[in-house]
Amino acid sequence: MLVTNTEQNLRERTKHMDRKFTFMTQGNFPESHLAETYQFVLQCISLQEDQKADLLQSDLKPVFISYNGIQLQQEETEESQKMLLEDQSHVDSMSGIPLHHLTFIMTHVFPYKMAFKEFLMGAPFCCTENVLYHYLGSVADESFITLRDITRTRKMWAPKKRKIGRVVVLKKNKVPIFPSDDLSQEHIPGRLYVDCSETQPGYCRLRLSTPDSSSAMNNTEQFGFNMFQKAFTVPEGLASKIKLPYCATIRCIGVLCLTFPFDCRWKQRKPKSDFPSQSLVRSIIKTGCTLIPKSHPKSSSPEIEWQLDFSMAEHHIFKSMTVSQIHGFFVLKVLVDNMVHHLPLKTKHLKSVFLMTCETIPSGVWETNFSGCVLQVLNNLLSCLKRRFLPNYFIPENNLIDCHREDDIITLCNIIEYIRLFPSSTIQVVAEKYGYTYGPNLIKRVLSNVKDFNDKKNFHDVFNNIFGPLTLATAKIMAKMGFYDVSLDILEQRFEQSLLIPDTKQTKHQSVNFSDLFWSAVMEMKQKASRVLLARLYDTKMGSNISEKILKKKKFCLQMYLPWTVDKKISWIAVPSEHAKDLAAIANFLYQYSKREYWRRNVDLAELTITTSLKCIQETLNIDFVFGKNIKHMDVGLKTDIDSHRRTVMKKLIPYYVHLFSIVRLDFLITPLNDHLDDVEKLCNEFPEMSGFVSSIFAFTRQNEKEVEYAKKMADYFNGKVIIHIPDSSIPD
Repeated sequence: MLVTNTEQNLRERTKHMDRKFTFMTQGNFPESHLAETYQFVLQCISLQEDQKADLLQSDLKPVFISYNGIQLQQEETEESQKMLLEDQSHVDSMSGIPLHHLTFIMTHVFPYKMAFKEFLMGAPFCCTENVLYHYLGSVADESFITLRDITRTRKMWAPKKRKIGRVVVLKKNKVPIFPSDDLSQEHIPGRLYVDCSETQPGYCRLRLSTPDSSSAMNNTEQFGFNMFQKAFTVPEGLASKIKLPYCATIRCIGVLCLTFPFDCRWKQRKPKSDFPSQSLVRSIIKTGCTLIPKSHPKSSSPEIEWQLDFSMAEHHIFKSMTVSQIHGFFVLKVLVDNMVHHLPLKTKHLKSVFLMTCETIPSGVWETNFSGCVLQVLNNLLSCLKRRFLPNYFIPENNLIDCHREDDIITLCNIIEYIRLFPSSTIQVVAEKYGYTYGPNLIKRVLSNVKDFNDKKNFHDVFNNIFGPLTLATAKIMAKMGFYDVSLDILEQRFEQSLLIPDTKQTKHQSVNFSDLFWSAVMEMKQKASRVLLARLYDTKMGSNISEKILKKKKFCLQMYLPWTVDKKISWIAVPSEHAKDLAAIANFLYQYSKREYWRRNVDLAELTITTSLKCIQETLNIDFVFGKNIKHMDVGLKTDIDSHRRTVMKKLIPYYVHLFSIVRLDFLITPLNDHLDDVEKLCNEFPEMSGFVSSIFAFTRQNEKEVEYAKKMADYFNGKVIIHIPDSSIPD
């Protein structure tokens, strides 16, 4: 940044470098790591300033070049922030990237449907066995979003990293009342007064209405003449009663508060956007907030302090947002989470800044100037960190970072500033981590056009020569990996963008409809599975029959050979005649097909073909059993041949089950493996050498007793304690 900004003289730039170096070394960046970079930048600045060294200048190649070839700003100005939202052709003055290009990078490297939500909440609260409860934080509003991991080993999404859903159970017969509320009746059962006079903003005490003898219980405490409510004890067995999933736990017993003065938050606001709408505000007021037993770190009486939680309100807010707004939050969260690492910048901090920014941006701008909105949120987040005040969205007086260490805040400032200055580099780092291997090349191709676009402003040239081909390439990759809905969305976006390109004297729109564009794109895809399944998805959405054109050459498909109904996603697969002799041959063909799709990272097709392969083997064994049973007088030789053939067929199941286990582990799901566990155990009785593998399966499915049992069997097998079981052909599998 400093090297490319030659408008400042050497003295000004050196002073700026000194300030930046001093600021960064106060955080978690070791001074030794920064010193070499500092000296290198100063040397480059000095060389640029030295106008007398003609020979040196002629040999000096530029090391730092902005993408657009022009000067970059050191700080955001009011005018540049305004342009971020108003002009999608604007070149971002801090990164040097046109917003149009940056939007393309963000939406194609991080497509909306590649966001993964581990928890899906249909309502702000739940009710089971007459117990009312709700999830807390990012689980409640589905803002716990991560980028779908498509690495071959799923290294970025391991079970140990999964989030545990925290649940608050709502206490019955307790009515918290804010002082400003008009509910002043004396006889309200379970009345509690919300007292914020001695607490930090966002926290309170719950004062009992009358400190009588009946209130002198273990979960109350007296201060002066007032009795205050302490935390309620969570009853034993409550989690099993409300049937919480294994990934959720009861955090506490809370109190529902329907009297929080939400109207004060938005009453005198002069909105610059349509967010939040009046109907949304009414829904939030109707739902209320929750008081949970949690004290401020600086509290003088933590045992009687309660925090105001707005998880249910946030659920309503995120459910009301547009796709582009949610997509923007997804991109922001992915970038920030993967850069801050261990530092204390949580989802609640990003969410609060994001919601405040949404109040200043009309929702339609997220559709037309996506990257500008994302950069604006980063600007606001950086501003909050520099001011050391990040307000709670619902209670602006509540500073969410008032207890953060100074060096942590300094480091966070530098990280967020880096994301803001170098968004494309940050996107590339995250893309490579999560297996989006096409990302670096896409970014390089897009940025290679920036300088030319800045000179000519030729949208048609950019779209036809850069965006168009890259869109098609991304759609191909997504379809190849089985993300057909993502691929179709990308192609739709390409068509919509083509309609928005302004006409010039030299270029005008060509009348191409989406059907023609889709057909052209599909026919360029090499994998037939991509062509067929993407076309079928298109047919379902558009009511067309493009898939019939692709399958017009009728071949001997899988469904023709199998007597049961095959899933439509694989029923069309053509089976070569040499692999269609019997069910065992078809099973082997499907096994090989599944392995190819597995290495393409198409989990869906790999799973469907291997489970069908397993069924083919099971049917073969059933046929052999029926054949042996129908022979009334079987000599010893024939029986031996039948048993040998049966055992040979059964042994084929071992690599099939190993492959199925490899597939389900990619997404850490037990389905459909759990449908085959009984068969796997029977197979292990025949082939005890697979006991270790079976133990691994039960460890994965969290069946600890079975895991230990088969681990012991594997040890016995290696120690020679296992007697090989001789199967009886009269017993079916």
